[in-house]
Order: sequence, then structure tokens, then C-alpha cells
Amino acid sequence: MSKDKQRSKLKKAIQKQRNLKLITSKASPNVKVIPTPPMPHMDAPDGFRAVSHNQAFQEFTSPIMERLDGEDMDSINKGFQLSLLL
Repeated sequence: MSKDKQRSKLKKAIQKQRNLKLITSKASPNVKVIPTPPMPHMDAPDGFRAVSHNQAFQEFTSPIMERLDGEDMDSINKGFQLSLLL
């Protein structure tokens, strides 16, 4: 290819990348936003305790992990994969 063809091809590719960067997604008009207070300011109902998502997942998976006797990484991974399917 001649240098002019290479340059024009390169310019087209750069222009295409710029156009892709300029495209932004518009918010869907049917989306309803429900305002909630930040997590530290939310109080748990009586009888419940506020925990992080990670701690809740660990407590949820603890019976499964106990049954699998996860001593090696393979069984631990299988236990977490099984828990995620539930």
C-alpha cells in the first residue's frame, strides 16, 4: 500500500474511535430512582442486625462449607459456586 492509503486508513480508524467515544447512552425514561439513606445511617428493624454483603454471604454459605469439609481450594471454590447458584 502506498503511504497515502495508509495515512487515510489510519485517519479513518482514529476518527471512528473518536466517534465511538463520543457516543453516550441515554438514561431510560422508565427508570424510577428510589432515594435511600446511606448504609451507615440505615437502622435495622428490631430483632435484626445490620451486616455487610460479604458477611451475609459468608453466614449464608457457612452450612454448605461445613458439609463440604473444604480443606483444599478446589472444594472451597465448588462450595462458593454452589452457594452462588442458590
